[in-house]
Amino acid sequence: MKVNETVQIRRGENSMKQITREDIIKANAYGLNHRDSLASYRTPVLMCALLWGQNGIDLSSAPTVSGWRYGENVTGISHNYREDVSEYGLSLAALDGETACGSEVWFAERDIVRCQGVLLPKKGSDGEPLVLPIGGEDLDN
Repeated sequence: MKVNETVQIRRGENSMKQITREDIIKANAYGLNHRDSLASYRTPVLMCALLWGQNGIDLSSAPTVSGWRYGENVTGISHNYREDVSEYGLSLAALDGETACGSEVWFAERDIVRCQGVLLPKKGSDGEPLVLPIGGEDLDN
């Protein structure tokens, strides 16, 4: 009986589809081509890609970058608590090869985690780079 339970757990873990760059670009293109659409995604990263597109931002030529941040979450969307709004991307302390942004003083006691994602053309509220992270769970597919 325990063997079957283990197999079921493993199947569930392996069946999770992860977000790819192609998924992000596809959601963004839909937003670009359907500016007034009420379409939505359950996956926050894909919803943000759609919203960037609906706001006229084409991510098709945006680079895929690697970087790091403090904390645990490397697959979600950051929230600006000072202004109580979404960042519409995941904030990183720094991209690989760059100096960390000044807000790191608030988070230095947290673990450092690595992340890869599509670089957004705007910075976060503290001037940090924002990405739409690759690899998180795709709730829509």
